[in-house]
Amino acid sequence: MHMVPSSSTTTMRIFALFILSFLYNPNNNNNSPILLVKGDTTTDGPSSAPSLAPWGGCNHPARNGPILRLRKTLICFTIGPGGDWAEGVSNVRYTFEPMADDYSRFTIPGSFVDIVENGSLLPYSSNITVHASSQSSLSFLKTYYDSVNEYIFPHLTAIIDVQKGIVKGIAWDKSCIFCGKDRCEENTYFFNGTQRVSKDPTKGCYLTRSECFKIAADGGTECDLTLYVVWTGDDRDGKALTSSSSRFSSFQPKQLQDFLMDSIPKINWPDWPWQ
Repeated sequence: MHMVPSSSTTTMRIFALFILSFLYNPNNNNNSPILLVKGDTTTDGPSSAPSLAPWGGCNHPARNGPILRLRKTLICFTIGPGGDWAEGVSNVRYTFEPMADDYSRFTIPGSFVDIVENGSLLPYSSNITVHASSQSSLSFLKTYYDSVNEYIFPHLTAIIDVQKGIVKGIAWDKSCIFCGKDRCEENTYFFNGTQRVSKDPTKGCYLTRSECFKIAADGGTECDLTLYVVWTGDDRDGKALTSSSSRFSSFQPKQLQDFLMDSIPKINWPDWPWQ
C-alpha cells in the first residue's frame, strides 16, 4: 500500500532528496585513489576510542609527519564484524588520500551488494561495523549493517580534530538530518562491542535491506557505504582547518538548500525511499 505523505512529510522528503542528489551526483564525487587491504587487527587505540589492545595506527611512509593544510594526507576506513574487536578480527581496510581541510567524500562502489547481499567482502560476518582512523587516532565503531533488524546505515561523516598538525581525535557528526525520528537509531559502539550512548551524536539514519535491494537492483548506489570527511583545528604551521563548518549538520534546512543550490548547477534526483 502506498502512503500519501502529509505536507510536512512531503517537505522533509523533498529536502532529503535535494541533499542526496548532491551526495550522489558523480560530478561532486571527491574519491581519491583507494587502496584495499585485507587482514586481521588487534584493535584499537588512542584518543577517540581508547582500549587496552595495541594499535599500529593509520600511516604510510609517504604521508608521515604533521598535517599541512591542502596537502595530501592519509585516511583509513576499516570494515569488520560487529562484537568485540579486542582479541583480533578479520577486517578490510581502505585508505584514501584527500587534501587536508577539503570536504571530501569516499564511496566504496558496490559495497552493499558485496557486503550484505553476496557476503564476498567479509564472509562469515553477520553484523558489519566500520571505523575511521588517521595517524594514531580513530573513531568509535559505527554499524553499517544490522543483520538482526536488517537495517543499513550507509552515510557517515567523520570530523577530524587536528592540533598543530597532529590528529587528536575523530568524532562522528550528526547523521539523522536526512530522516525522521522513526528512521533514526543508535548505531555507535565501543571496540568491546558494547553500545555507546552519550551527549555526542551516536545515531544514524537507516534503510531496510529490502529497500536497499530494490535500489541496487534498479542500478542505484544510495546504499553503498559512504564516508564524508571534514576537518577542524590547525595544521603544522598554525593555519586554521575550517571545513567542519561546511558539514551538513551545521546548516539549518533553508541555509543548506541555499548552499547546495549555489554549489550545484544541475541535480539528478534519486528515488530516495525515506519518508
